[in-house]
Amino acid sequence: MNWWGRGLSILIVVLVSMGVFAVIKVPSSDAAAGLVVRAPILISSNSDFTSWNGVVSGHGLPGDPYIIDGWEINASAACGIRILDTTSSFVVRDVHVFHGDISTSAYGTYDGISLENVSNARIDNVTVEGCRSGISALYSTHVFVTGTRTSHNNFSGIEFHQSENVSAIGNLAYDNSASELYMGFCKNSIMEDNTANDSGFGEQQKEGIDIWQSENVSIVGNNLDRNGNSILIETSHHCTISSNTITNDTGHAIYLYYSDNCTVFLNNILSADNSLAIQASANNKLFHNNFHSNTWASDPGPNELDDGYQSGGNYWFPYHGTDLYSGAGQDVQGPDGIGDDPYEIGGGLVDNYPLMLPYHTVINIDGNDDFTAENGVTRGNGTKGNPYTIDIWLINANLADGGAAGITIKHTDAFFVISDVIVRSGGALYSGIWLSDVSNGTVQRSWLVDNYEGVTLNSTRDMTIFGSKVLRNTFAGVYATHSDRLEITENRISNSTHGVFLDECADSILSENTISAVNCSIIAEQSNAIVISKNNVSASRYGIFLNGSPNCSVVENTISKNTCGVYVSKSSPVELADNIFNGNGIDIQSDVELQDDDIPWLLIALAILSVGIVVSLVVFVIWRKGKKTNDP
Repeated sequence: MNWWGRGLSILIVVLVSMGVFAVIKVPSSDAAAGLVVRAPILISSNSDFTSWNGVVSGHGLPGDPYIIDGWEINASAACGIRILDTTSSFVVRDVHVFHGDISTSAYGTYDGISLENVSNARIDNVTVEGCRSGISALYSTHVFVTGTRTSHNNFSGIEFHQSENVSAIGNLAYDNSASELYMGFCKNSIMEDNTANDSGFGEQQKEGIDIWQSENVSIVGNNLDRNGNSILIETSHHCTISSNTITNDTGHAIYLYYSDNCTVFLNNILSADNSLAIQASANNKLFHNNFHSNTWASDPGPNELDDGYQSGGNYWFPYHGTDLYSGAGQDVQGPDGIGDDPYEIGGGLVDNYPLMLPYHTVINIDGNDDFTAENGVTRGNGTKGNPYTIDIWLINANLADGGAAGITIKHTDAFFVISDVIVRSGGALYSGIWLSDVSNGTVQRSWLVDNYEGVTLNSTRDMTIFGSKVLRNTFAGVYATHSDRLEITENRISNSTHGVFLDECADSILSENTISAVNCSIIAEQSNAIVISKNNVSASRYGIFLNGSPNCSVVENTISKNTCGVYVSKSSPVELADNIFNGNGIDIQSDVELQDDDIPWLLIALAILSVGIVVSLVVFVIWRKGKKTNDP
């Protein structure tokens, strides 16, 4: 061998001993697409963030963090990426860490990514499979894990120990041997918008999310399927469990164990062996959750299962109470979406205000693309034969938070149906349902109670309001403005300022509604061609009030016990025919000529009465003459 060959051999030996070859980018056909195979990474101080340790860019600053990117690492002999005792900002992204053949049972003994005593870290879009734990952080702060996929690891997919201000957001964890997502001895941390499925193996299913001896942890918006206990809160305090969706749980969907001062709300438990378990826990508050299966509790705590009146409690699938009354004591006539009788789940725990339908947050749809499951759509594709359907929800309109209503739909032309919902408690600010610049919609068989307006229609076309109960709304049961081709039929409306109020509307039908105890049962202002037929309007100041609304028909209505049955002003021509008047202060008051209506019958009656008077006078005169003739 010549001197050049001997020198090159010596150089290679030196480089190998220095580990340089470990960071040389050598493409591999076995690597995931776009990734480069390399040896495991160990960083034990800020000064170790170098290109030799996988850093491809950055300076360790919050706005310019170190970037470890684009590697595929086999963790069968060491932790895939281990970083400890650092304060510099860094990001690990687009990395694949694995151990051997994950199709076998030979799971790893080393973590995929391990952080210890670090701060200002972000783990983004990495895949870890077949390791000890997928991603772990110990004694760390300000660690953010997002967009990762962890599976088939020997312990948890993602776990945090004795850390603070750490977050796992938008990750997928499945088929890990222990809990999919775990926090122990953590504070002020977040688990949000994660998907955690199939915890444990076989029949030994584990937790989807496990929080142990932690404080101020938020578990929000996660999707959990096929876990043993989907959310387990153990000996923890001041945690928030909200807006999670749980299916196919084989243990307890939500389990509070020796935990206190937690708030549990807006969770949707669709299927579980037990929706809820509370054991040796106190001062927790649970409301606006949907529990679709059995519940269990060992002691009362004390804990609260409702948010008071009018906010209400939870939906419990086994509850089959009635809703005939309202009010804090459920002793005022009229429904309010809350069961008349409390519901006890066991252990002395009572929901004083159980909900009659599953709870849904306020719905806001702006454009056809917003007809989604997240916005309460349960089925349909927006066509005439298969409309989008929003059904069987209870919504508190007072939580509209700057919006217009409990359900707001605007700027759509897709076909949709709102069916069998309860929208309530909008008060003097929010409508139950607000529809603006929409067409092809139907609201049917719903309860709209204690809102500003039950249904508001603004610049709408081809809308149907059918078979609904609209009660105790501040201004109107149904208010429509600048709308046409409306059909408002078979509704029961009462105890509002107005029943149905049409303002500058046209070509619409109001039929077979029952309206009572309002100022005006039906009012049309500056409207045209409105057919008002077969309604029952009673106990109001005005039964039917038309002002500046020509070409209207008022036919076959039953109009009773109103101060004024029908009032017509500046609305010629108007047809009144075949109406039944009963016990009104004034049946009809009008300043215009009425066509084919009850007025001619009144005139006929007056004519008959006049003829009778004339005949009586003639008879009287004849009698007087006869009397005078016979006088002596």
